Formats: sequence, structure tokens, C-alpha cells
Amino acid sequence: MKMGSHKVIHIITRLDRGGSARNTMLTVLGHDRTQYEPTVIAGEAGTWDAQGGRTATIDNLRQLEKESIRYHLVPSLVRHISLASDLTALWRLVRLLRQERPQIVHTHTSKAGVLGRLAAWITGISIIIHTPHGHVFYGHFGAASSWVFLQIERVLARITSSLIGLTLTERQEHLDRGVGQTHRFAVVPSGIAVDRFRNARASGKIVPEWFDCPPNARIIGSVGWLTNIKGHRFLIDALALLKKEYRNLHLVIIGTGDQHHA
Repeated sequence: MKMGSHKVIHIITRLDRGGSARNTMLTVLGHDRTQYEPTVIAGEAGTWDAQGGRTATIDNLRQLEKESIRYHLVPSLVRHISLASDLTALWRLVRLLRQERPQIVHTHTSKAGVLGRLAAWITGISIIIHTPHGHVFYGHFGAASSWVFLQIERVLARITSSLIGLTLTERQEHLDRGVGQTHRFAVVPSGIAVDRFRNARASGKIVPEWFDCPPNARIIGSVGWLTNIKGHRFLIDALALLKKEYRNLHLVIIGTGDQHHA
């Protein structure tokens, strides 16, 4: 296959099982290869994390290899804040961008968005795109830290050609806080490959038994990270409303996180 003339580099902190990683993978794999040549730069996952990070990273890298998409791993590109690691990652990203010389840099998530956009600006990349996949303006850190991160995002938005939100709400929450401009902030919802779910079948006699529910139970399930920003409280409130109309409803929540024992 003849590669496209426009080189695009996607930068993300982790290629784990999370939604942002999956969204990024689908974006990369969906490029028109006759027009674009995608490359991925990602942080290297640890031995294991709550989302099966190491295993998922290996699976994603194998998928990139299968599609002949090049990638670079930057072990210092980590999710937590570390001055030493962050400076090392920035230096490494600058070197890689100077080596690759892409026309477009597309960053994903907060940490990769900060370091990746800085590196792209330093190396003179003309088109810089950022997809936040949410934000850290509230719910993650204390008031002081959240304020600092907001100022950083406001500054970086000025060197960003286009911001991409997954929802209208995400876009509006950025704009309301002075991050980005309306005409440079698009909304591209995450697509869902529904084919693998269409023929899925579950036995009503077996599944309830997994969760100690009666055989005739109507089960509402949630699988994900158990933390405040995921909004499980809304799911629980919704169940209370539904139980007024539907009998034998049961809620099953699967996952781990700081609200595991809440």
C-alpha cells in the first residue's frame, strides 16, 4: 500500500483498556492510508493496572503492527505528575517530532496533551489538534491544583489549531472556562462498533447466578472505574426510579477504584 503524503502523529499517555485509548486506536486505524501516514507515540504501561494496562498495551501494539502502523514508546510519559519524568518525556517528544517531521500532531488526554502540544510548538508543527477525552477542571484534584491545570489549558489552547470534544457538554464546559474558541472547537462523538454485540447472547438462567440474583431478575449492569467522576450515583438514583415501574430489578456494578467500598 502506498502511504499517504500527510504524516500524522498521535500522542497518548496510555494505550490501555480505557475509552480514550480505544477511541485513539479507532481514530488511528481509521485513517485513509492513501492520504495520511499515521504514527503513534505512547507511554509504556507498567506491569499491571486497574484496567489491565500492560496486557492491553501489548494487544494494541500488536494491532498497530498488523496494520503496518509505526509506533514509539516513551516510558517517561506517565499519567502522574513528576517533574523529572515530565521533562524527560518532553525532551524525548521533541526529539521524536524532529526526527519524524509530521505535518499534523494530534494529542489525546491531559498529560500527553500538555507535553505533546508543547513539543509540537517547540518543533514548529503548524497543525496541532488536541482531544481532551474529558477534562480535569473538577472531580480529580483539589481546588488549587484544578485552577493551575485550567490556566495551563487556557494557554495551550492558544497554540492549538483545533480542539475536539466527545460531547457537546464537554465542549461547553471548556468554552465556559475560557479554554478554546467556538469556531476552533469541534465535537466528534465516539463511535461504537456494534457488529460484535448484535449476535451476543446471554443465558437468563446462568447470568443471574453469577451475581446471586434470582433466575427471573432483570439486571442493569455497569462495568468501569469506580470513582466519583464516573457518576455511579446517577445510575443508583435512576434504578430507584425504575424500580417503581419494573419489578425484580437488580443493579450489578463491576470495577475497582477509590469508591470500591463506598
